[in-house]
Amino acid sequence: MEKEDGSNREDTFDDVFSQIKSFGRYQHCVYWFITAMKIPMAVQFGSMIFSYGTQKFKCDSSNVTCPLSKCCNNCTSYSFDQKYVSAVSEWGLICDRAYVTAFMQSSFYMGMLCGSIVGGWVADRFGRKKCMFGSLFLMAAFSLCGAFVNSPIAVIIVRFCVGNGIASTMVSHYALSIELVGPTKRTFAGVATGLFWNVGGAIDVTIAYLLPYWRHTVIAGSIPGFLFLPFYLILPESPRWLVTQGRLDEAQTILEKFGGKKDKPVDKQQLRSTLEKVRNAQLQQQKVRQNFHIIDLFKTPRLRRFSLVIGFSW
Repeated sequence: MEKEDGSNREDTFDDVFSQIKSFGRYQHCVYWFITAMKIPMAVQFGSMIFSYGTQKFKCDSSNVTCPLSKCCNNCTSYSFDQKYVSAVSEWGLICDRAYVTAFMQSSFYMGMLCGSIVGGWVADRFGRKKCMFGSLFLMAAFSLCGAFVNSPIAVIIVRFCVGNGIASTMVSHYALSIELVGPTKRTFAGVATGLFWNVGGAIDVTIAYLLPYWRHTVIAGSIPGFLFLPFYLILPESPRWLVTQGRLDEAQTILEKFGGKKDKPVDKQQLRSTLEKVRNAQLQQQKVRQNFHIIDLFKTPRLRRFSLVIGFSW
């Protein structure tokens, strides 16, 4: 915690933004491109509605009156709305097999729960950039595999992996987005990342309209994730994370691209001095900081209760 006495004030990474732009042109370019990576994630959420959702169906048995999309005891045959063919209609996962559809949907969120935990650790251990692109690849790859499976059990496994990849991508994506900008711009940066959810949703609706068969929809919906992967070679790592790893040269190279205040050149020596102070402060904190693990979430009755409630909410 920062002390009131300015002379004893702890050095933090935010100090570098007194020398460089908080949200300059370079940061804008990187930020909005990273934000656009919400599109493939939003498309995967849309798959739950179209590819793995239950469309309207009716009873085809003679002399049986049954409400639309309702199961009746005397009905032995059902037909689905043919405007779109989902996995549910292809495998007849309704009535006494409706629980399978529920498992296909819930496995996605179970994967997200696991991915939220694993993704945070991976992002801290190996970097936001590697975690984000690695998870994006896993999300797209498992999504594509889902188009070629021939059993609901396989779909459940694949959707779990997709959910895991999405959550890990979201965790690292959010961290990298806000760590690229100064403290005065972080509220905007955190909120604006959601703008591309609508774009992804619109793309998913369009895909489902043009390709009204769930396997084709899944294949097309997997493509956006693969399209972003080559940009791993040009997008920067989080300079904040690089400093925590002691990689000051790499962090400074990225920060210099942000540009100086009022379009003035960045004072490289002053910036380097600030980074070294920040790193030294971090090392001092590590000597007294207590290490925590996931098991600590369940050590006390209060923590167990909170952890279980949050997990159940997911």
